[in-house]
Amino acid sequence: MKEYEHTWRHMASAAVVGLVILLAVGSTDSGGGGSSSKPSSSSRESIPTPAKPRPAWSTQVSVDEMTGKKQAYATSVRVPPTKRMDFPYADVEAWMGVGCDGSSEWAYFGFSTSPNITNADTEDGYNVISARIKWDNSIQNTRLIQEWGAKSIHFSDGASAIAKIAGSSTVMLELSWHGEGRVNFQFPLKGSSAAIQEMREKCK
Repeated sequence: MKEYEHTWRHMASAAVVGLVILLAVGSTDSGGGGSSSKPSSSSRESIPTPAKPRPAWSTQVSVDEMTGKKQAYATSVRVPPTKRMDFPYADVEAWMGVGCDGSSEWAYFGFSTSPNITNADTEDGYNVISARIKWDNSIQNTRLIQEWGAKSIHFSDGASAIAKIAGSSTVMLELSWHGEGRVNFQFPLKGSSAAIQEMREKCK
């Protein structure tokens, strides 16, 4: 009987010791805000850096390889029409631009596909387009020139248009497009003034 009691007490003591060890281990693993919950330096370093936003306007230079003469351009990002057109014009995009060659400047709209405009008068080698344009909140009628088959249309008064581009926040162009009726393109003008100045420096 004494041997049995001795064995039972020994087992009970071992169980108590084991319970104390388990409690100690548990408090270490879950102890609020322990170092084990912090991300490692390697995980922090793997977080990607956000890309810089693309500027709304940029500049480019074109050089004639035969003559060495250069032209510089300030152009907006490409935009689709405010309402998508049907085939074959579903993927048409447009951009606004200003160009210079050291002696003259011009303003224009470029298109990924030659625009098929209906509200135009045909002249010798070009069309004169009547269009509405909205500078910020001011709507005006304007005349644009398109050489036959060209993918760009130019302002007839380039100097006035360039001043409005540099001094406005947005511009919307409305064209009468064959088979589509009225089609509108809206262009951002933020950054255009700085881009035009940079273009002029490149034309010197």
